[in-house]
Amino acid sequence: MDFSTSARQNMVENQLKPQGIMNAALLEAMTNTPREDFVPEEYADTAYSDFDIPLTDTRFLFRPAEVARFIAAAELQPDDFVADIGCKLGYITFITAKMVKAVVGIESDKALADKAENALLEVDNAAIINTDMHKGMPKQAPFDVIFLEEIQTSAMAPKHFISQLADNGRLVFITGKAPILTVRLLIKKREEVFEKTAYQFLLNPEAQIAQRV
Repeated sequence: MDFSTSARQNMVENQLKPQGIMNAALLEAMTNTPREDFVPEEYADTAYSDFDIPLTDTRFLFRPAEVARFIAAAELQPDDFVADIGCKLGYITFITAKMVKAVVGIESDKALADKAENALLEVDNAAIINTDMHKGMPKQAPFDVIFLEEIQTSAMAPKHFISQLADNGRLVFITGKAPILTVRLLIKKREEVFEKTAYQFLLNPEAQIAQRV
């Protein structure tokens, strides 16, 4: 067993399951996704640590348990068509592709989008699109699930993303100001929206940065 495989199994047993992540499809997807492929090279050897990893000056790959909880909040179904908005290097896009019919990752930063596209070259049911992530993908809507990875300044979901949801569609998004962030879930049913707090978590990139010094 190589280091990456062992690290992924340890991540599942010691980080995901203790947080109550028991969805078999999600655990399998994360077990088989090489997280080190979705972080900057200098963080590859600590990709499975229980820390948030900086991708740019302002954006992060959340630690494994928070990625799992974020995906789990959507209650993905095998036939879902998903938009992963602000997909960064495509880690959530890659995991989600293993669980649904199709997923589109949308990223404004061309450098990140190019790397994400390269990481997903062999994934048949996923695509990365370099475009304004703040607008979503209205031409490809409706989506069964929309993930908003970019932290929203308002506690209310942006209306233009709600309009891109299918009936019974779910929108999972992050609000707040670091270090305290809130993940919210919105469900659209017959033009009505029902919104609730899924959970809160702490962003802690300083610990990961300190580990590298």
